[in-house]
Amino acid sequence: MGCQGCGMDAYEAGAALCEPFLAQLPVAGVSISMVSGSGAQSTVGTSDPIAARLDELQFQLGEGPTPDAVRTSRAVLVPDLAAERAGRRWPVFAPAAQEAGARALFSFPMSVGVTTVGVVSMYASTSRGPWPGVLLQTAAALVATTAQPAVELATHSAAAEQQPGPRQIELRREVHQAAGMVMMQLDSTIEEAMSRLRARAFSQGQPIDLVARAVVSGALHFADLDD
Repeated sequence: MGCQGCGMDAYEAGAALCEPFLAQLPVAGVSISMVSGSGAQSTVGTSDPIAARLDELQFQLGEGPTPDAVRTSRAVLVPDLAAERAGRRWPVFAPAAQEAGARALFSFPMSVGVTTVGVVSMYASTSRGPWPGVLLQTAAALVATTAQPAVELATHSAAAEQQPGPRQIELRREVHQAAGMVMMQLDSTIEEAMSRLRARAFSQGQPIDLVARAVVSGALHFADLDD
């Protein structure tokens, strides 16, 4: 597969990467997110608004199967999101995901060589039992063939970011820039800075992008906030 982002709209290219999963697996939606060596995350493809919402929730909250798959480099399979175990594992994300319309979640890490470069996350709108081996094998094969085109799409989109159009994929550069600024303001680690951004967004009921924009513009300085 070649670079699917080079000859079409970036969103269309990202959606095209999702289509084989929808066609061959019992899922309602798909998102494809990338992670750099420094931990910066971006989203290159979503199949529908619910998949996009689930992806955004996990990025904003820092919990869910996608972050777990990135951290462990292992598949995270949740056939019943309403199960007590899922609620204990992701106390904020699990109910929010159900409210968004998900009942089951399946996240598979993507690798190039020995390096995890992203995650393919899928949701089902009804609770399902554990996937049989044949479905797991199909999912693994699809993920393996998606990894390189997803990397190429993310790279192409990043290079084209200086000339943004109305439908660019979500690279989340502003959030990561804000996290770096908060790290300097608080003399903290980048992980703590990202946690503070997420906590601020959650407590204020705002998208993390808006909080990040306030930090980058200078309107919000974390050193001036009360703990």
